Formats: sequence, structure tokens, C-alpha cells
Amino acid sequence: TDPRLLVAMQLQWSYSEASAMPTTWVTVWMCLEEPGAVHWGQDGLVQAATGGVGLVAVQCLQQMGVRVVATAGRAEKQRYLQAWEVQLVSTTRDAAVFVTEARSVLGEGSQLGLVLNSLSHDKYIPSAAGLMAQGGSFVEIGKRGIWSRGQMAAQRLQVRYNIVAMDGQCALDPV
Repeated sequence: TDPRLLVAMQLQWSYSEASAMPTTWVTVWMCLEEPGAVHWGQDGLVQAATGGVGLVAVQCLQQMGVRVVATAGRAEKQRYLQAWEVQLVSTTRDAAVFVTEARSVLGEGSQLGLVLNSLSHDKYIPSAAGLMAQGGSFVEIGKRGIWSRGQMAAQRLQVRYNIVAMDGQCALDPV
């Protein structure tokens, strides 16, 4: 690999953990910091928030003063996020339930300034997009079943749509 990409491994990490951490953190940075996706006081949604990128994103958003809503599958994963004081933890298994719960927590007229999406099943993309504020950022890190820029534009939403894929980015810009 390019030696500019190498750093010393933390002693407490396994080789698997050490090799995954840079990709996880850089992905979150590309989703939140680089495009200026979200600001203090906004509401942000992190889909599948108990994955590597999701956990880092939740922490970063909370530190930025963003009210976080999140989705997770199993009950123990949802409880884990609730212990982190996530404003709303909803399901990844039923988009209609998610929308109902999100609307009740966000309140009348309040909308998401950011969606960090990785879910493409069960109408999660249009459901999350429908909760967005004009000028918000919809950041897609999923690979399969995601919307193209044309599909997002066809919904006539006034949002910024970014597809973030670290694997492709590393090939284009290794440093």
C-alpha cells in the first residue's frame, strides 16, 4: 500500500479492528464534515446506527450538537443506542413504523437536516427523504438498491444528495 496511508496500530486492537477503523472514520468525515452536511441544533438521522459507521456518526453528531434519531434492528441494539441518549431509536424492519415514530419525536413542522442512509429496503429511502428539510443533506453510503441522483431529483426535493463510497474514493485519491 502507499506508505502515506500507514499509521501505528493501537496495541489493544486486533488486526481486523485496526484495518477497519480508518475506513470507518474517514467515511463519517466524508459524510458529515466535508460536504458541510449538518449544523448545530439540527436533527439528523443515522440509519442502521449500530454498525461501525453508524456508531461513529452518532458520537460525532452528538458532539456537534445535533439531535440524533436512529434506526437499529434487534431490541438489544436499540437499547444500546438508547443508553447513548439518542433522541429516538426506531426500527430497521418497518419503514411505516419508523416514519410514525420519527414524526412524533421530531414534532410538528420539524424536519431532518441530515439523513445518513444505508438502508434501501422497505421504502426506507423515500420515507427518510420525505422527512427532510429543504436544503438538508441526504448522504447515501449504501451500495445496492440506492437511488441515483436522477431518482432523488425526480422527487422534487430541495436537498443535497451525496453518494459516499470510500472504496471508490481511495482509488481516485489515495492520500
